[in-house]
Amino acid sequence: MDEKTKNKYLNSLERKIFSKKNRQNVELTLEWVSSMPCEPGVYLFMDKEKVVYVGETGLLQGRMNDVRSTRNHTLRRSIGERKFSKHSHYTKATSSLKYAEDIEILVNKYIKSLIVSILPVNLGRSELEEYLVSKYDPVYNKRKKRV
Repeated sequence: MDEKTKNKYLNSLERKIFSKKNRQNVELTLEWVSSMPCEPGVYLFMDKEKVVYVGETGLLQGRMNDVRSTRNHTLRRSIGERKFSKHSHYTKATSSLKYAEDIEILVNKYIKSLIVSILPVNLGRSELEEYLVSKYDPVYNKRKKRV
């Protein structure tokens, strides 16, 4: 695929992911998770209209379930670190250690204030994620360079 065709494809996917029909409130319930597509795709979280996180996955439903647990999603750990690290009960969370319960509650409250936009994508998930991260510089994404 030449560069012009690739950019046209990524731009069309960008328009789709920002479409109002792909946006929804974050609920963090099992019912919310089960409403997600069982397909690969790209997702982004927005605080009002600002993109704060972009991710790609082989299974959107499974990844949205991961958002419910600090041990399973870097978005939660990044939110806790950036927003609540001055809290008296703060200790860094990892993939094997969640936050203290009061901080978990604060992280949940913040995540539920966000909007998620989900787009099933079979071809070019990584490229779309990289394109959106580069364009919108989301505060909660950790920078990674793909080769």
